[in-house]
Amino acid sequence: MTPNLPVMLAGYADRDRPADSVRDPLLAAAVSIGSDAGRVVIVSIDCLGLDVTVAAPLRARVAKIAGTSADLVHLCASHTHFGPILSRSRSYDPRLAVQPPEEDALRILVGAVSQAVENAIADERESSLETLTLRAAGFAFNRRFAAGADATETHFLFPEDAGDRLSERPIDERVTVLRFRRGNRFVATLVNLACHPVCGADDARYAVSADWVHAMRSTLSAEFGCPTLFLQGAAGDVVPMARLGRSRELVGHGYASVILLNRRRFRAVANPVARCATRHLTFPVVSMYDGTDLDADFDAARQEILASAADWRDGSAPGVARYRSLLAARLFRDLCPDGTLGFSVSGVGLGPLVFVFLPFEILTSFGTALAERYPEARIVSCADGYDGYLPDRTEIAAGGYEGEAGSRHLAVDARDAVLEAASGVVESLVL
Repeated sequence: MTPNLPVMLAGYADRDRPADSVRDPLLAAAVSIGSDAGRVVIVSIDCLGLDVTVAAPLRARVAKIAGTSADLVHLCASHTHFGPILSRSRSYDPRLAVQPPEEDALRILVGAVSQAVENAIADERESSLETLTLRAAGFAFNRRFAAGADATETHFLFPEDAGDRLSERPIDERVTVLRFRRGNRFVATLVNLACHPVCGADDARYAVSADWVHAMRSTLSAEFGCPTLFLQGAAGDVVPMARLGRSRELVGHGYASVILLNRRRFRAVANPVARCATRHLTFPVVSMYDGTDLDADFDAARQEILASAADWRDGSAPGVARYRSLLAARLFRDLCPDGTLGFSVSGVGLGPLVFVFLPFEILTSFGTALAERYPEARIVSCADGYDGYLPDRTEIAAGGYEGEAGSRHLAVDARDAVLEAASGVVESLVL
């Protein structure tokens, strides 16, 4: 699903020009699994995320191809920040503002996903399942650092003085791998772990790339002789410890090496049965505008930035903060014109594990809370939609990038309700 150049990329709102090169290919890969509820289709996609206006029709299209329910189709974005804009997006550059999807890239995506699903269904055969869960320490860190008792500082790069001044917060360092086997041949590998694909921000900011995911996936696929699907974990506040230079290769090959060095620890699942459950939720969208004419106010703020010498990349510059707030309000209104957001919390049980598919950048605290209740649960972030971050009340109050109103679609009480829904889904699927 590598797009044609030139193409605008999603993931950094301060980009002001299209991508000018392709560093590595973008892929869509699918696995189809039989269950009592019908055929389950899991698709991994190299993109930032797909909002509901793109995800819903694509899930319906895949469901039609697969002869199943859309609730059993799961579109899982890797969350690479170097893929094309596939959903309506915002740019801090007032010359660009709200950007529509790149239509040619969207067409390529739909074709690639459709072909991958058709191939998966054509290759359906009885297969056995093996699982592996291990800890991979030192690859990533939680970018939300404590700055006093109840405050947070966001550090996108690990600060050199972290040991003296700041306290690092925890992350989920589990790596979970599923392998589907037919005799002596592997037919698919699924990898679930939590880490933002953002290593290329310094030297490949305008290059199409799957980031470190490409290095991990290509290494495992070559070794196991089958496609590898990546399912992003609770990585909303988790970024690579190394982000510069050769970090894409180091991080990706590092994760692959940890898996390969522990290959003898894979365990076969006796009589695996896929189980499915879904809950549908609706919440009001966070209010970011209290005026009477959003379009007029947005246009006025935009023109003010264009006519002034203010640096639109600087959120503290005069007028820029207001422009960004109105920009987010405009985007949220376009995505949710009735002021509400509906989405699904879905679970798929595979052997002893339950994968929970959520359309948010899930923070570590959510994943940890769910894992404490159900050690069998695994989070899949940015799945079946893309609806920003999902912080809890304390994280919003503490500040930091993830809790800002423009970074989240839902109000402060939504996170706990989603956690309870996810817990209910897992409870219904654990063996």
